[in-house]
Amino acid sequence: MTIRWGIAGTGRIASDFVRDIANIDDAAVVAVGSRTREGAEAFAGARGIPRAHGSIEDLAADPGVDVVYVAGIHPVHRDHAVMMMRAGKHVLVEKPLAMDAAEVDTLTAASRETGRFLMEA
Repeated sequence: MTIRWGIAGTGRIASDFVRDIANIDDAAVVAVGSRTREGAEAFAGARGIPRAHGSIEDLAADPGVDVVYVAGIHPVHRDHAVMMMRAGKHVLVEKPLAMDAAEVDTLTAASRETGRFLMEA
């Protein structure tokens, strides 16, 4: 079974993730979400990712994604991760996991409530 990954964000660390996950036989990056469709399409096209979403919300709604790598700027990690878990996706968040202890509490509560896996990269 192939684990289908989505990426929330299109920065350098997201590019590194795509390169590295290509070395795993049972994993594939199938979608990317960005603040703009143009940004998502450029990132996806350059890396052979089949689906590009013009918003993080659209990525969360993609039924073909099992796990999301949250790679956006630090202040959005909590909101993006909670959104993904509430949409039924497991989440790997680039460090830092959150901006403070209260945000970590929010994230762990969302993980418990949704039964979704949450991990910091």
